[in-house]
Amino acid sequence: MSPFLTPTQMISKKIVQGFIKNKLNVIGVSKTKNPAEGSWKKYKTQMREPKDINSYGLAIICGTISSNLECVDIDLKYDLNGDLYDRYKAKINEQDDQLLKKLMIICTPTQGYHWIYRCSKIEGNQKLAQRPTTKQELEKSDGKERVKVLLETRGEGGYICSYPTKNYDQVQKKYSEIETITPEEREILFSCAREFDEI
Repeated sequence: MSPFLTPTQMISKKIVQGFIKNKLNVIGVSKTKNPAEGSWKKYKTQMREPKDINSYGLAIICGTISSNLECVDIDLKYDLNGDLYDRYKAKINEQDDQLLKKLMIICTPTQGYHWIYRCSKIEGNQKLAQRPTTKQELEKSDGKERVKVLLETRGEGGYICSYPTKNYDQVQKKYSEIETITPEEREILFSCAREFDEI
């Protein structure tokens, strides 16, 4: 793999072509994870041509355009106890100790995770588990932010940052190895996540 990108580098046609080959549509993103291409929404339904993209990083578009790709987004920076990831995995393993092995896993810059899979049943983005903000968090947001999202999905209409964006590291499986799980297995991921909802 090529070195991580800086804000001024170009994502090569070869990298873009690799995603497309694996039925993954992509868009360029800025350092703040916002789309860096003005007409990016067309790529929700139209596979892009392989060419260089001038942007800080890259994101994979979820949903039908990427062959029913969906992701559980685990945001550990809002985990007050520091053990959410282990507890979530333990709940899943109690129901199916083979399921986590089927997922592609990417570690994010804030030490969160993207659990990536394909499924015949997918939906739009969903919040699975949230918690109330602490007093300090509420004050910091001037009373505007009352909840923090711990676990959510990225599905139809959503996207997730990925390699070669800086500090998005593959932990398990390659893009060519993304598996299709059953709707029942998907429901295990979701129902276990909802057990951590405090709202």
